[in-house]
Amino acid sequence: MDGYVICVATLEPRKNHALLLDAFDRWSTRSPGLGLVLVGRIGWNTGTLVKRIETHPLLNRQLFWFAHSDDPAMRNMLRLATVAAMPSHTEGFGLPVLEALALGTPVVTTNGGALAEVGDDAPLRLPGDDPATWDMICAADTIGVFQIESRAQMSMLPRLKPNCFYDLVIQIAIVRPGPIQGDMVHPYLKRRQGKEKIEKISPAVDTAVTT
Repeated sequence: MDGYVICVATLEPRKNHALLLDAFDRWSTRSPGLGLVLVGRIGWNTGTLVKRIETHPLLNRQLFWFAHSDDPAMRNMLRLATVAAMPSHTEGFGLPVLEALALGTPVVTTNGGALAEVGDDAPLRLPGDDPATWDMICAADTIGVFQIESRAQMSMLPRLKPNCFYDLVIQIAIVRPGPIQGDMVHPYLKRRQGKEKIEKISPAVDTAVTT
């Protein structure tokens, strides 16, 4: 797999796994390199959901379910995920959102219960009943959905060639009036592409940008 979406949550109705599976069924054919990883034990009233997971044709190929996972393994899966998804209808706290953000993993969630406030403005929040939108975000089909819809952002994509979340973070941060007026964009792109040598300023700066 080229990447995967992860959901860490006990299997129960309010966690809304069915919506995530609906989205997965849509993106799995279009983006076969993007998997779905479910981490969570069986809760209540989940017979239909468990059967759907256990009989899914892509189980253990593109869809993976870990009913029992210790904390170190769970955190490692969160850290390596492309996106952490939490489509719950409601939550009392939403700890997996904070864990994912602390590990540097982008989060897609809803406004269900405490999820409306957890993580401040860091998570991308979507409706809890719209599998098509979740499908688009998870498959990186974000025109009209995410911030890369602007012409300036789109024109930079072929030159930047982002291949991870942090590339997008840099792009969105640098395509702004301040960096543009300060002539930061073209030197950054040329150095990223290897057309210009990266000049060392001082050991102090090296320490600041690598810690």
